[in-house]
Amino acid sequence: DRKDKLLSPVEQDKLLASSFISHTFIWENDSYAAGGDHHYTNGMKYAWLHNPCRYEHEGLKSKYRELLGKFFHGPFAVHSGGLVGMNMYTPNDTDIAQRIRTDRPYAGWVYAGISLHATQTVARAQGSTKGPTDDHLLELQMGFTGPKTLQREAQEYIHRNLTSSDISQGWDHQIEQRLGVNALYLFRRNFQPQSWLRIVPHAGFSLGNLMQFTVDYR
Repeated sequence: DRKDKLLSPVEQDKLLASSFISHTFIWENDSYAAGGDHHYTNGMKYAWLHNPCRYEHEGLKSKYRELLGKFFHGPFAVHSGGLVGMNMYTPNDTDIAQRIRTDRPYAGWVYAGISLHATQTVARAQGSTKGPTDDHLLELQMGFTGPKTLQREAQEYIHRNLTSSDISQGWDHQIEQRLGVNALYLFRRNFQPQSWLRIVPHAGFSLGNLMQFTVDYR
């Protein structure tokens, strides 16, 4: 994460002048594929990465290197970043005003956090020109649920003014105000066998007091 000694002083100054190296905005909505509002119905997230030539979150980056070193062979280049986002959830049937205890509840989730991105180049196979790259992404999120997330108001405004969709009837029964803390880890291996082809298998998990993931094998 320190300045590359191969860079000229002018190039080093240019790198140090920029606080960020990337900005990402993600918008997910079930209407893109499902054509309606149910379950995870909308999500927005804005994330950024700090310039690795600067020294934000050095202590956290060092601890993350140490943690990864217990399970993977280094070295690791670690970048830090930040994020803010909001998610909206509704049951499958939004025409019912009563609480539906057998379906996903109405809920809003607004959060902010930091991220740590560690990358490493895996030893290339014999005859290969370039080895795959591994990414270890860790997000630490903190936020809250409840009416103060304004997800009800946001959905009603969009439905009334932008889409003419039906108004969901059960928001009076949304999840109450609650503090939420989540840690999410994602591992990605990036293969690029051809200049036009990129393959990215990935796996991960999350720990926290709000979100749970289940599989129904029926």
